[in-house]
Amino acid sequence: MSNLYLVTMGPSPYSEKARWALDLLGRSYTEERCIPGLHRPALKRIQAGLTCPALVVNKKELFTDSSDILRWVDGQLPGHQKLFPEDPIQGSVVKDFCQHAATVGSRGHHRLCADLSTREHNLWRAKGPPRSN
Repeated sequence: MSNLYLVTMGPSPYSEKARWALDLLGRSYTEERCIPGLHRPALKRIQAGLTCPALVVNKKELFTDSSDILRWVDGQLPGHQKLFPEDPIQGSVVKDFCQHAATVGSRGHHRLCADLSTREHNLWRAKGPPRSN
């Protein structure tokens, strides 16, 4: 059984962001995917708030915001895989971007994901998918 337990909700871009970060980390996790509106019992079981995603680490630490989950994952990653730059100027650019994306809301996140997905797809068509060694 995994020591990472993630509660997510259907079509939430915030849940997707947390899922992507955990996938990047490469550690197994248990995910409870909930239907919108029926997610509260799952959150209540782990003593979280009212919104998804929520991550429990080692049955002790609780992260109840996708940004906090990304920061936790970032702390687990080796230097070359960091999600957030250590350089203060680059870090402030990423922080501003994340804050802007959060104020745009779900529609903006879906658009951003679609844009990134399209760029990645076009890159793959040009160069082929990334290869693991």
